Amino acid sequence: MSLVDLFAREYDSPAIMHYPVGELLRGTVSVKRGSDGWLRPWRLTEAQRRVLLSCRAWHPGLFRQMAACTAGICLEFETDAHQIALEIRLDAEPQGTTKVLELVDASIAPSRQTHDGVSCEVDGLHLPYRMPIVSTEFDSSQEPVALVGFDIAPGEQNQIPGLGTRRRVTLRLPSLRGCELRDLLCDGTYVEPCEKRPKLLVIGDSVAQGFVADDPAWAWPSLLASALGLELVNQGIGGEVFQPGFVADVASQLSCEHVVVALGANYRFERCSASIVAAEIRAFLGELESFGSETNIWIVSPVWLDRIMWPAHPHSCIDQLEALLTDALKRHEGWHFVSGKELMDQESYLLAEDACHPGPFGHEQIAERLAARMSKSENREHPQPQHQSAESSSR
Repeated sequence: MSLVDLFAREYDSPAIMHYPVGELLRGTVSVKRGSDGWLRPWRLTEAQRRVLLSCRAWHPGLFRQMAACTAGICLEFETDAHQIALEIRLDAEPQGTTKVLELVDASIAPSRQTHDGVSCEVDGLHLPYRMPIVSTEFDSSQEPVALVGFDIAPGEQNQIPGLGTRRRVTLRLPSLRGCELRDLLCDGTYVEPCEKRPKLLVIGDSVAQGFVADDPAWAWPSLLASALGLELVNQGIGGEVFQPGFVADVASQLSCEHVVVALGANYRFERCSASIVAAEIRAFLGELESFGSETNIWIVSPVWLDRIMWPAHPHSCIDQLEALLTDALKRHEGWHFVSGKELMDQESYLLAEDACHPGPFGHEQIAERLAARMSKSENREHPQPQHQSAESSSR
């Protein structure tokens, strides 16, 4: 019997603890509770979702689907359980996502792969992602429940309730589709939410959203947040560009230590005017000023893709983008510019099979290099004391 079926069969057993997920969620801007008790977590404000559907948006239909995706959202908690399962209802995969993933898989697999799901980390140990399973244990009079389960204490011999090891667990929700949640089920005696941390806001396109990292934990914003010890709010939207109005109200709802903006790659694929894009960039950056001087702002230009397979639109302004960004940043003292050329090498193994998105190794390299750059800047702005202990100087 599978772990999922075990939880489903013993659903009403006193040995199975049910914990509502609301207090465990991280990386959300808001959470909406449905009349049936299921929760839908959102990573965008209502105003942002309206902007994405406005007539000024490049692709409102695509953006509607991407906005509902749960990229970067996770559950963080501590428990003494050995096994856990999450009640979850997945949205259908967005059509735009399907087209990308079909292109990725065309040359390497006879059928479509998933490339996404729920993944788990236990005290830093990563457990690969899984898709939910609808239990087979309910009879016809009961509603089936989709569960995704993990054994978070493999090989541990002590199964006595209340005597298990305390573990820190992170469950990462899908990056490429949305979902609704209800309860966390486990065989332990307690579930406690982890402490909240300062926030890292990442605003970007499909690369930031997590295409094609192959695991929610491997998207570069997730890796970057983990490296910096911050809570991630991922506002990567597949197909997005610098859209005025998109960040106008965000600072009023989120207090962030860092904001990383990684937009611009999608100008490659369509007709665009440098003068218009320059005005959109200036307006977008102007809205970011509402975060104030306490927030570190990072503007990142697009990383490399295969220009042979993906030549620029003949009327694209993509080759002028980096100059447009650096010129606009002259108006914002103290903000940081990072060239995407510095973050990922021009090596084919770093790209997914579509040659348009970084693969898992590419996401990892982006995160490592950006984390090093951001950490170096913080150390320079907050110099260490001249007299360090032997322990600190040896690290």
